[in-house]
Order: sequence, then C-alpha cells, then structure tokens
Amino acid sequence: MKNVLLGCLLFSVTACGKGGDDTGVDLDPPSMEIVSPVEGDSFMVDSEVALLATGSYEVSGDPVDLSALAWTNTAGDWSASGPDLVVTDLPIGETVLTASFEVNGRVLSDTVAITIEAPPAEPVDFVGPFNGYVELYSAEYNITLDDDCIGTINVTLETDSSVVGTLHCEAFGESVDLDVNGTVSGSELHGVFSFEDSVEKVAFDGTYSEDDGMWAEYDSAFSNEDGTLTLTGDFNAYAVE
Repeated sequence: MKNVLLGCLLFSVTACGKGGDDTGVDLDPPSMEIVSPVEGDSFMVDSEVALLATGSYEVSGDPVDLSALAWTNTAGDWSASGPDLVVTDLPIGETVLTASFEVNGRVLSDTVAITIEAPPAEPVDFVGPFNGYVELYSAEYNITLDDDCIGTINVTLETDSSVVGTLHCEAFGESVDLDVNGTVSGSELHGVFSFEDSVEKVAFDGTYSEDDGMWAEYDSAFSNEDGTLTLTGDFNAYAVE
C-alpha cells in the first residue's frame, strides 16, 4: 500500500512541473510583460531608452529565462536583444516595440507604443552672391545712368520659416545696403528688399531647397517727379557649413 501511495505521489509531483500533462495542457504557463518603456512614452532622438521586461511562471511564480528575448519595432528596421538594456538608436517617429521569446515551444510577446521625437529645428544661416542692375533716369536732365550692383546677401532661415537679413552691393561708386525679409513655404521663397528710411520695397520671388539653398529674382521700378529707379537681378544663397 505504501508503495502504491508513494507512486501516486511521485506521479502527482511530476504532473505539476513546468510543462504539460498527458493531455497537452500546460499546468504552469509562463507569462511576460514589458515594464519599460510604458505606453505613450516620448523620447528625444539619440537619448537613452531603458528596455526592461520581466517574466514568471503563473503557478509557481518562478522567473522565466528571458536571456533570448528579442525586441523589434513596427517598421522592422531596428532590433535589440536582452531583457534589461539601454538603447540610443531608436528611429524617429511613432512606433510599437515588440518584445518576444520562445519557451517550452511557445512564443510569448508583449508590445508598447512610444514616440521618438526629432530634434527641434535651429536657425540656418545662408550667404551668397547678389547680382543686381540699377538704372536711374533723371527727368530733370533727361539722362539715364546705369550700373551693376554686385555684392553679397546674408540671411537667416528662422525656425518659423521666416527669412531675415541684409544685402550689400555697390553702384555708382556708393554703398547700397538693404534689409531682407521673406518667408519659405515648401519649395517657394518670397520676400522684399527694403531701403532704410523709405517705404519703397523691392519684391523678390524664387525657390528654396535644403540641397540647393535659396535662389530668387527681382524686377521693380519706382517713379516720381524726379525720375525713375529700376532694380533688376537675382541672388543665390547657400547654407553656411
């Protein structure tokens, strides 16, 4: 009788171990969850992100070996391994991290949605050649004078897409200094040159790209009883390295 009871006892202990009984039912199933990061977390690109997952068997409470845990992201262009690590190379954007591993022939996984934010935009300085042509007609003397106005334009593309700066050139042996104000909208560039202590403005229109910088042209004429001033030309400005 003792041998029979002992045999039943040994059978019972064996059946309650980590695995299934003869029906294939897992009597002590494993579980796993992501502890860090938490749902909705946001991180700046290149900053440290702690990845932590824990696992245990639901009945016994014993820890699950997560040494083979694998991490992936939504796009599939990033991966890491291990249950407790710190990474700094997560791609920019909203993503869902998946932690997964296999134990006793079963694949367990957990997910968490986070955001990796791009760095804030910074102002960019541009400088380049200004190619102008000035034509001045004097009504009093009925003569026209003209000259090239070759110089340099210096502007800054601000974080709000505004463009501010100055240009300098020389015409008729005198220095010409103008203020520059404009905006960038997508690939379009628009703005004005303005003269100090004058309401007159010279409009310019052109293009912008990160690779090619700024290009614009202008053509304006101003008239009064003394004559006419005509300004034409273009400019290129490139990002300062």
